[in-house]
Amino acid sequence: MGSIFKNASNHDWVEIDFSHWGSTPNEKNKFNDIKNAMLQRQVIRFEYVNADGYKSSRLAEPEKLLYKGNSWYLIAYCRQQQSRRTFRISRLKNVEVTTEKFVQKMLPGPGTEEISGITKPLVQLRLRFQAKVLNRLYDDFDDSFITKNDDGSFNVEVAFPEDEWVYSYVLSFGSFVEVLEPKHIRKIFADRMKQALLFYESEF
Repeated sequence: MGSIFKNASNHDWVEIDFSHWGSTPNEKNKFNDIKNAMLQRQVIRFEYVNADGYKSSRLAEPEKLLYKGNSWYLIAYCRQQQSRRTFRISRLKNVEVTTEKFVQKMLPGPGTEEISGITKPLVQLRLRFQAKVLNRLYDDFDDSFITKNDDGSFNVEVAFPEDEWVYSYVLSFGSFVEVLEPKHIRKIFADRMKQALLFYESEF
């Protein structure tokens, strides 16, 4: 940003913070550590939790930072898997820059739907949202995906990789969203909401 606006007399008018709200200082340093490791060609060590909730320790050769779908990802060569993988930055914990140097490998890159090397099948979702969450729809979707209904609600049709992340994402809208299609996703959400209701009813 500074190079784009290099003629600006005061650079204090803009600040870019890649960490999410509620981050610790170590979380804020994560991007700088990864950036420096890339520039110096140094191997990094970190703990990672994939989309299925599995936690593992990794050694990786960082190559590129990717911003897509409101999230940051790290493209790196994973020593354990011996292939190039894509890691979601928010799931990288305890990042450590080692003193070991590496030579970047000439390998084909992963697709943007690959998270930690697991390719998830795409599922075509048709969702109906209440008007109260319209602000979130405009945050997350292009206008072309959003259709207003006569009753004031909004339909969204979008393809997402089907995994735990998409279940959690849709459920984060609570009672303001209804899954119209596909039927198997609708059933998954119905079963999860019934299970959640049992947790709360058991307290009374």
